[in-house]
Parts: sequence; C-alpha cells; structure tokens
Amino acid sequence: ARLAAERATKEDLLLLQQVVMTHYRYVAENKDPTDPALEFHSLVAQISHNRFMKTMLDMLIFEERNIEGQIDTLITRERGDIYVVEHEDISNAIAAGDSAQAASLMDAHIDKLMTAVREQIQLMPQDPSEKAATLPGFCQLKRLALNAPGCKIHIYHRPRIPRNGIREVFR
Repeated sequence: ARLAAERATKEDLLLLQQVVMTHYRYVAENKDPTDPALEFHSLVAQISHNRFMKTMLDMLIFEERNIEGQIDTLITRERGDIYVVEHEDISNAIAAGDSAQAASLMDAHIDKLMTAVREQIQLMPQDPSEKAATLPGFCQLKRLALNAPGCKIHIYHRPRIPRNGIREVFR
C-alpha cells in the first residue's frame, strides 16, 4: 500500500475506486465478497508497480481460492462488511498519496485477516479422520498455519517469511 500511494496514477485510482464500490455492492446484495476483496488486494499490488509483489500476491490468491473454495463457512466471507470499509480507508489513503497511512491501514487490515485465519483453523475439526480434514485445502491450510499432524498433504519447501511476518512482504 505504501508503494501504491507513492506510484498510483489517476487511472489506477479510478480502478481502485471501482473495485471498492463493487465490493460494497456485493456486501449490500449479500453476495460472497471474496472476489472483489481479492481483486482489491491484487489491484493495490498492481498499482505499486512492483512486478515481484504482484506476482507473489497472484500466486497466494490462486492458492487461497483453491483452499477457501472447499470451506463452506468462512469467517472472512462473514466479515466482508468490515473489510470493505477497511479497503475504502486504504483506498482513500492511497488516493491522498499518504504512503505512511496507507501502509499503517494495510498492516492493521492484514493483522485482522491473519486473526480470522487463525480463528478459522480453530473451528476446523482436529480429528484428521473427519471428512473435512481429508480435503486437500483443509490440510494445506492447517499444515501451513499450524504444521498440523495427520494431513495427507506435506509441504517440503516453505518460503522464507520476513521477521515481521507476511504483512511485511505486502506493505
């Protein structure tokens, strides 16, 4: 978000505003807000004009869609009305060119998302013999987040995460 605030063009800002408005419409119409929410994050990375960041985020979004598509009740879906307001605040900071505020708001937003992921993991069945635990997405999510035993998916390579966590990568 910091780089987006520093590098955004007028066209970028218009696209960002459109994505936020689409996100609001999805929430108002009680639609799953996942797509516009992910589009917001993808667009912020694109607006940063940092190809590495955009590529990494696109890979994460691809994996997130695969995992979340297998989970019926998703905490982040239920909190779309909260996240859209945060997206608007981040968008406004980017539009104002306030890189420090954009970064601060994005940090807080990512922290809330990570908390929701931890909450989601706690709601998942602990017994790997339960049906949900055999879903590849379930195993990947638990294995990545908790290094859970019993999952059939094994992660042999783990990317290095900066000392401040994943949010540092996307700041």
